Amino acid sequence: MKITLRGHIPAKKNLYRRSKNGGMFRDNDVVAQINALQSQAILQWQGREPLSRPKASFLFHIADLRADVDNKHTTVLDILVAAKILVNDNAKHGPAPVTYDWIIDKDASEGVEIEFK
Repeated sequence: MKITLRGHIPAKKNLYRRSKNGGMFRDNDVVAQINALQSQAILQWQGREPLSRPKASFLFHIADLRADVDNKHTTVLDILVAAKILVNDNAKHGPAPVTYDWIIDKDASEGVEIEFK
């Protein structure tokens, strides 16, 4: 099964901002980006059962080499859990083995192609 998510994938460690009173929050643009990606995942999965320990490969489409791909990968795993594609992303249920790669795609939209085996 293959899932394709199109759009900017925020790097997980860059998701949170500090408020004036010291609290942490995610800004509305980041929340909107994640929600859009999650909606795409839900539509493509269409009610199938969540996977536990699938083999998975991730191919990221990035605009340039400054992208933090490992942290984008973390964000995508969280999206897959929230969309009920993965049971969890922990060691017991998360994908294994995992491969990920990237291609620079300056003219096309950013995103990720995920293939479960």
